Amino acid sequence: MKQLILIAGAALVLIPGPAVAEFAASDWVLAQWRGGAHYYPATVLRTDGTSVTLEYDDGARETRPATQVKRYDWKVGSVVECRWHDGGWYGAAITVIGDDATTLHVLYDDGAKQRTRTKRCRSL
Repeated sequence: MKQLILIAGAALVLIPGPAVAEFAASDWVLAQWRGGAHYYPATVLRTDGTSVTLEYDDGARETRPATQVKRYDWKVGSVVECRWHDGGWYGAAITVIGDDATTLHVLYDDGAKQRTRTKRCRSL
């Protein structure tokens, strides 16, 4: 799909638009919950036109524009924010990804370590 962009009042330029076709049901992705700045892990339930219906790893569901969804790209070394025991979000780096892919070991910016789950983490 292409989007038309008006430049300087007269010239038209085609640029790539959201590529919903690149997502399929059961794909693991990162999506902007309620259109916010952070990306949370989710599974694609279905796509329709330019939107993607998702189930987040914490069980919440919503439909987002495809422009607010991207491929899941967390790996060892990825910088994320995770929810600590006090309920706050803190910067961390992933140090281990479990065999189930949803268990993470993270090292917080302050040196603390935690074993957590993808449903308790987010990225920018």
